[in-house]
Amino acid sequence: MRWARRREAWYHTAHLLAIVAEVNRDPDKRAEPYSADDFPLPEPGRKPPPPPKRPRPTEAQMKALNKLYPGPPKPSTKGD
Repeated sequence: MRWARRREAWYHTAHLLAIVAEVNRDPDKRAEPYSADDFPLPEPGRKPPPPPKRPRPTEAQMKALNKLYPGPPKPSTKGD
């Protein structure tokens, strides 16, 4: 029973996803329209794929960023 409710709830979600994808679809890149079948129910017990790893910035990129954004100002040591 619980699986049937989950499947039905996903069916509604898949239709909403298809509508959003269809509104944003580029007809030159994808000729066929999206449908709810393009968004299958995730399998129970299956982990989602890990997010892609972003490359770390190089030393030169970090120096350029530090020039653009030097950080917060240093507190003054003068007595007010």
